[in-house]
Amino acid sequence: MKATKRRLAFRFTIQFIIFLILAVIIFGILMFVALNYISKAEMERNFPMGGLEAIINETTISEDVVTLYPGWESLLEEQEMWLQIVNKDGEVIHNVNAPDNLPNTYTLKEIMSVDETNRYGEYKVYSVIDTYYEDPYLYFLGYQNHYDDLLQRWAAIYREDIAQTEADSLAQLEQNVGRINSTLKILDSEGNIVRSFGFSAAEESSFGPVEIFARSMGISGMEKEISVFYDPDYELTWMLTTEREEGEQYGTFIRLIVIVMVIAAFVILLLGILFTVWHAARYGQPLFLFVTWLEKLGRGDYEEVLAEMEDRKILNKKGKIRGRYKLYEAVINAFREMADKLIDARDERSQLDRTREAWMTGISHDLRTPLSSMQGYAHMLESDKYNWTRNELQEIGATIREKGDYMLDLVEDFSLAFQLKNSALPLEKETVDLEQFLQRIILKLKNDISVNDYELHFKTEGKGEQETVPIRADIRLFERMILNLIYNAVQHNPPGTTVFVKVTSGEDEVKIAVHDDGKGMDEETKKFLFENYYRGVSTTDKSDGTGLGMSIAKGIAEAHNGSICVHSETGEGTIIELRFPKYSEPHIKV
Repeated sequence: MKATKRRLAFRFTIQFIIFLILAVIIFGILMFVALNYISKAEMERNFPMGGLEAIINETTISEDVVTLYPGWESLLEEQEMWLQIVNKDGEVIHNVNAPDNLPNTYTLKEIMSVDETNRYGEYKVYSVIDTYYEDPYLYFLGYQNHYDDLLQRWAAIYREDIAQTEADSLAQLEQNVGRINSTLKILDSEGNIVRSFGFSAAEESSFGPVEIFARSMGISGMEKEISVFYDPDYELTWMLTTEREEGEQYGTFIRLIVIVMVIAAFVILLLGILFTVWHAARYGQPLFLFVTWLEKLGRGDYEEVLAEMEDRKILNKKGKIRGRYKLYEAVINAFREMADKLIDARDERSQLDRTREAWMTGISHDLRTPLSSMQGYAHMLESDKYNWTRNELQEIGATIREKGDYMLDLVEDFSLAFQLKNSALPLEKETVDLEQFLQRIILKLKNDISVNDYELHFKTEGKGEQETVPIRADIRLFERMILNLIYNAVQHNPPGTTVFVKVTSGEDEVKIAVHDDGKGMDEETKKFLFENYYRGVSTTDKSDGTGLGMSIAKGIAEAHNGSICVHSETGEGTIIELRFPKYSEPHIKV
């Protein structure tokens, strides 16, 4: 699960960074477009002077070779303007949309005349010198402007009428101005408007000298064509304003920036919503699936969960987890393992319930038999119908005692199994020589008539002649464990079976193997051999076992920090193997 946590953290971090980068890129693009538009709009509104400055900034010259941004050529053609770049010797080194009647070389007189009059022949010309390079370069930006000539003619015709406020003559001027959809303002020496004709869109009452000069240079702050003529005789300034083209006005720079930021925020918000929806579908759907699996596991529908895991929506044709669930591969595998274990646990519980019922039936039978005998003898002794001899009374007493001992053994087994299961049994450990200890047990069993029909052998491996095999053990419980294993081999095998007890001494541990060549065990018996109440025989068989012997043996082994396991095949005999840590101490009880 740690790998899943790392993958989730890494995946979400990467996706957040990608989304953040994408948002910054989108915002940057929108801001670039807005600023580019604003720059272009400002340039066009201040064209041609503002445009000429921009052209100079975006043009490079090396040894009279000019590199001009291609967009300017199309823009100049669109504006019906031309551009010439002149070197220090007056030679034109670059032309854009230049008419044929323009010279290829300019004299000093022509340059001075253009600078003074802002005209060259029929063209209105704006000029700027670029001093960035070692040698200066002169830029001429020109276009045909008939309004300058028209304005000068009107000034020559109507200036006296303006001074005298001749109404009839001025009415004619009003018509002329209105015919070309323009506005004519006549200013006095102070910049105040004396008269205004045509479609005046502004409410200005006066203009400052710098403002008048800026407009004469083509810097109007509006998308207008402006012609300015100063009449020194009457000290009047004639200003003719004509709309260049109608276009949408976006307002101020700040307003446009706000609009762009709102659009950018909306786009990023939309992307965020789409990203969230995708995220929820991508990573939320598997979580809903897991919740469904948990509910089904809670109801015990384990097979249904496994069936859904095999569904094609989770696994591809090759049986591998699909990409959309790949991130949760560890979780899906954990669910599969959990479902498998729950199925096994359910089957084992069912088997144990059946085994417990069988054991209870057997135990009831085992207890009922001696109790019935004891109860029958008690009724006979209680009755005065019989005259018992001394030998008969002794025989009855011996039977009752044997039955009582057997029942007492059953109760002791129950108590011991409970104490071992709950680790409530105190151990009185001593250091003993395992080899001699087991030899004494084998010798004792050879005098037991219940095993007379079986062969018992003992063997030691892995030690020298003078070497001992020391362990720490509770002698009483350890002997009980070994006897349980040997009696189990005897009780469940036919007479003539050979039982071997072998000790193998290693460097750090001691191994005890109880091996018989009897009929062996099937898989079910091996699986439940060390469970409480499991007897390994049918309840109809005559067996004095309680079903707790092997469980007690396992509990005693584990209480001594050991382990126990079984190896057996049907018809091949059985090996019960015990492993314990070796102990070394100078004084060993034998």
